[in-house]
Amino acid sequence: MDHLAPRTTAPAPRRQPEAPWQCIVGAVVKLVNEGQRLLRTDYWATGNARRGLLFLSWNAGALRALVPPAAEPVLHNLPPPGTPCKYIQEEHLRVLLYLDDPDRQYAVEVDARQCDRRLPAEDDGREVRVFRYGQEGEEGVRLLREEEAVVEVRTGVRTGSGGTTVLASPSCVVEAFALGDGGAPVRVEPTPLPLREVARDPAAEWVPTPSGPYLQAARTGRPEGTGAWHCMLAASAAGESRSGVMVRLLWAGVLWRGR
Repeated sequence: MDHLAPRTTAPAPRRQPEAPWQCIVGAVVKLVNEGQRLLRTDYWATGNARRGLLFLSWNAGALRALVPPAAEPVLHNLPPPGTPCKYIQEEHLRVLLYLDDPDRQYAVEVDARQCDRRLPAEDDGREVRVFRYGQEGEEGVRLLREEEAVVEVRTGVRTGSGGTTVLASPSCVVEAFALGDGGAPVRVEPTPLPLREVARDPAAEWVPTPSGPYLQAARTGRPEGTGAWHCMLAASAAGESRSGVMVRLLWAGVLWRGR
């Protein structure tokens, strides 16, 4: 998964213009600011807030995450304050990724439509302040947590070996692995053969959001830049190959939407 680069050479955050208030027309959300701090907002009365959706707002170079009451339990699962953190900006997704444990990193994903600003590419690598606010009264806010994050403006994904940009985000990566007798999966070229074997095997069921015994296979050896991406697995023991085959699908953003 992603690793945080040393901060000693990181440039100072570029301050955004301070706005005493903001009105996001599309979402009809009002935010009253005092510099980087948020004073009050009417977001709490929206349907998205009642559904427990976080809202991200930028002002004066700081990120403010609005955490409605229905979503506050998520804070209990966060790594402790001071854990290195990344703010990842993708085309249709915003991610706060905590870099505490390479094998068990915690990510908070927010749809890009729940964020009021898109950062320019030159903000990549900058360190920003992150404030999390909960609801206090009808439009008031209370500070729940404050921390720092390093911005990553993601415009593509790189492979773990060649370092060549292969896909733009949002998109997906399809990987194939040979399954030996009791050994670890070995990466193979995702040619039509292993993909066809999994696709044609009626016993090869897709496992969404892998957990339990599938968790290691979902996390190990991901291409650089896909640590916070969604994952599905499928495996087949049938077909023309000499060993079993596993296919891992990784994707960023929203690949499909239900009606």
